[in-house]
This record gives sequence, C-alpha cells and structure tokens, in this order.
Amino acid sequence: RLKDDVPAGYFKDQLTVVTNDQRAESQRIPLYVEGRIVPEISVTPELLVLGDVVAGESITRKIVVRGKKPFRIVEVNCGNDCFSFKTKDQPNVVHLVELTYVPRANSGEVKVPVQITTDRPNRGATFMVSATVSEPASAESRVESNDESGVSAETAQLTDTASR
Repeated sequence: RLKDDVPAGYFKDQLTVVTNDQRAESQRIPLYVEGRIVPEISVTPELLVLGDVVAGESITRKIVVRGKKPFRIVEVNCGNDCFSFKTKDQPNVVHLVELTYVPRANSGEVKVPVQITTDRPNRGATFMVSATVSEPASAESRVESNDESGVSAETAQLTDTASR
C-alpha cells in the first residue's frame, strides 16, 4: 500500500519475496514493480508557454484541471496582478480555466507559479506560466521602417490584409 504523501509521477522498484522453500533458488524471489502515481488534482499543461507577448497587450489561454472526483475550484492565485483567471463555480471532474495575461512595460522573461485551491481537503495543484515580454514598437518607428522601403503604412496594411 502506498503512503498518502508519495509524490505524483512514475516509480520503479524491486521487492524481494522471501519464502521457506528448501531449494536455495526459490528462497528469494525478486518482484519488479513499476507504475504511475496520478495526483487527485492535475493540471494540463503543467508548463503553459505563452511565447512572445507585447507589453500592454492581452493574451488568453485555457488550461484543463482534472480530478478523480467532482470538485470546485475555490481560488486561482499567482501573486501577480497581471494575470486574471475565470472559473466556473459548479463541482465537476474536469474544469476549463481561462487565463488572461496583460503584461506591464517590464520586458524580459517571466516565469510565474500558479496555485489552484480546490474544495477538496489538502488537494490542489500548481502549474507554471512562462512568457517573454517585449516593449511595444512605437508608432514612429513603424512609420519610419515603412517609409524607408517606400511603402506607406496604409499600403503595407492593405497588402497584409489582401494576402490573408
């Protein structure tokens, strides 16, 4: 029997069964055991990669939270007010959580752990969100780059729209 505090994941081990058989080769029998411990509450993906995000622009993604029995999500918290989360209040075995990220002007790599608290005693889950935040391009630099090529911003936008 597994203890309650065994961490989730794969395990592989060997047990030795000792018998009272008189034959020496039958006194010790190796028994190979392997398996996967599934947590009561799990999150998919465990690492949510948002990719390149421009400061001030929002990006929204969904994660899946699964349980072995119906549960309610009580709280989703990461300690960063750039993130907001939408959940349903009804108990269910599977929940879709909508995550919206609106980064501030700080550019660079962002890695934030997110904690999900459920109504199940001592049962929750954690996942990571990562993104690369970049500064928004100024309007002047966009016009200058288009003017250098001899194409106006309006023509470039029409060409881009027509190609879609």
